Amino acid sequence: MATYRAYLLEETGHVASRIDLECADDEAAKERVPWLPHEHGAELWALDRLIAVFGPTAQRKQPIDPTEKLEKLLADAEDCTLISKLAADPAKRERFARLAKRFRRMARTLDTAIKANADPNASRS
Repeated sequence: MATYRAYLLEETGHVASRIDLECADDEAAKERVPWLPHEHGAELWALDRLIAVFGPTAQRKQPIDPTEKLEKLLADAEDCTLISKLAADPAKRERFARLAKRFRRMARTLDTAIKANADPNASRS
């Protein structure tokens, strides 16, 4: 795992904040940045190497598919569980185990909401 830094930008283009990311490679890091709140843009760095520049986030024109979000939460939970098992540092093991638990709890909540809002006629043939 490598450490990446996502610099979230202000409207002026100056750095507003930084978020550290632990990712397997550049591509994995690039996939995570769009999920960060970067309304005025963001830059992704690995040490002194600029990986990518992201423009301002736009409002989604289509709603997020809850099933896709559920799958993402479950995948993130599995990733965190694996990292927790492989981490040498006990603090990181505990942190990733807590993240996995949180992702699973969020997934259960979302799954309950999806089932509660499901079309009762959809299961009929």
